[in-house]
Parts: sequence; structure tokens; C-alpha cells
Amino acid sequence: MQSVLSRTGDKLPEILRDRDVAKAFYGVVNETLEGLQLKEDAVPYGTQNFAAGLAVQIDDAIERMAIVDWRTNMDVQNQMRNVIDDLLYEPRAAKGVPLTPQDMDGIIERALDIAKSRYPR
Repeated sequence: MQSVLSRTGDKLPEILRDRDVAKAFYGVVNETLEGLQLKEDAVPYGTQNFAAGLAVQIDDAIERMAIVDWRTNMDVQNQMRNVIDDLLYEPRAAKGVPLTPQDMDGIIERALDIAKSRYPR
């Protein structure tokens, strides 16, 4: 688990440079995507770059929504869940990424756990 969160020894996509929290999100997203089987008619999505792009989008979304005491504000957390769900659903529908609802829920909950422990607010 620590290797997924720290991602220090990996060759990471350039977009993640200097984005420590996004690196942790990348670990979660990439780990899930690597375990998926592509459907025959799916558009190839290039797992690492695709995962890095999603990680940055998740990072940006949570940063925008994080307010004082958001960790105890269930309304804000639910809004964050919805935004991340939308970010994951779009490629699932458009590119045939075979994420199940359980995969998506796992990414969402792990991302929020990471955000709660890593964001300063």
C-alpha cells in the first residue's frame, strides 16, 4: 500500500512532476486500471498517461472544493464524490474503459482518504 501512495521509485508521467498528492491519486487510479481487461471494441487509452490525467483532474477538483473543515462536512465530501464519479464515468462511457461501479467507488473512497491525510486545509 505504501508503494502505491508514495510512488517515489516509479518512472511517472511528466504531468505529475511537483504534484505530490496527484502522484498518490495516480497510484490508486493506475493500480485499478492495470487490473482491468479491455473490451475488444474499446478505444486504447494508454494506462499510465490516462491514469495520470485522471489523477491531476481529481487533484484539481478536490483542491477547488476543499474549504475549511471539509473533512467533517459530509455535504462537501459528497460533492467531491460526485465530481470524481463524473471524472471516472466520462472515459468509461466514451472510451470503453471497463470500470465497474465497484472499481469507481474504490477509487473515490481511496482518493478521499488520501485527500484527508495529505491536504493542508
